[in-house]
Amino acid sequence: MNILLAVNAGNARRRSLNFTRSEELEARIMARPISLEASFAYFGLMLGSLPPAAIIFALILNSSVIYPNGVWLVGLMFAANILTAIVGYFSGKLVADCVRQIREFPVWSQFALVPLIGLSWGMISGGIGGALILLYGGFVGAIMGGAVGLAALPVFTLIHSHLSQAEMIETKHFLPIASGITLSICAFILGL
Repeated sequence: MNILLAVNAGNARRRSLNFTRSEELEARIMARPISLEASFAYFGLMLGSLPPAAIIFALILNSSVIYPNGVWLVGLMFAANILTAIVGYFSGKLVADCVRQIREFPVWSQFALVPLIGLSWGMISGGIGGALILLYGGFVGAIMGGAVGLAALPVFTLIHSHLSQAEMIETKHFLPIASGITLSICAFILGL
């Protein structure tokens, strides 16, 4: 009974999205499709892991001396990095729902709201991860995460909306987009 209810709910949701037959057909013939929620979750995982790791790496490279009792701080930073990645992954599913809802708005509203969603997403992920570092790291993490989210989400959303069919994107399209945006931000952080 629960299986039938789940199938009916999925069918009702798909009908409510008003996809054309060609969009549904293209989504069905994708070799390895990724849903909207999964693509934003994986993108959040990438943004939550690689840019904070680049910041940690830059801090280690720019410090002249690493004290033996300062190793615990580096370990704490990497623990915060893992926490930021986890929060980015799970909050990415919520961001996908927000992006889905604002796709119905006029274009000028989308251009205003997507950066704000990215800023909020980055501030939440970076703030929670940074709070692991003596609580004041939450403020620094929120600022840095907000900057990353503000830069990354509008670009990703724009490209994703053009390449997706019926809210599905092919893996061979998703990976270069997500890794390109994430690694560009990392290169900017490292000054490359």
